[in-house]
Amino acid sequence: MLSSVMPDKFSIFVSDLDRSLHFYRDLLGLRQLWFSEQLNNAGLRAGNNVLIIEQNPERVSNGGFRPHFTVPDVKQVRQALLDAGITCSEVEDYGMFYHVTLNDPDGQMIGLLEPQPHYLPRMEEFVGRKLFAEA
Repeated sequence: MLSSVMPDKFSIFVSDLDRSLHFYRDLLGLRQLWFSEQLNNAGLRAGNNVLIIEQNPERVSNGGFRPHFTVPDVKQVRQALLDAGITCSEVEDYGMFYHVTLNDPDGQMIGLLEPQPHYLPRMEEFVGRKLFAEA
């Protein structure tokens, strides 16, 4: 029944909403869509998806959730994060994409990937749209 439906929202539980909002919005550059003090959550635009961060320290995962963000230049993003004091892995070459990992304020791992030129058309076909604006 849901085989043709793509997820458009995903949630992550965090221990401190303000600290995590600063990380995801201000450091990673995701656009804030809402902030709800009543629900203790915020929504951020992540490509065609919405990342919902909800403060609930008891539900913070230990590696059970790892979002991946596709970026046009992983080395440039990595350097900006390093400049902001965020520890990142070295850039790894997986043949189809370049990959960097880092941790959010709760220690949850995040992946950043840059499709290699030969693989970009396949990724765009998979998601059904262009990933990056034409230069």
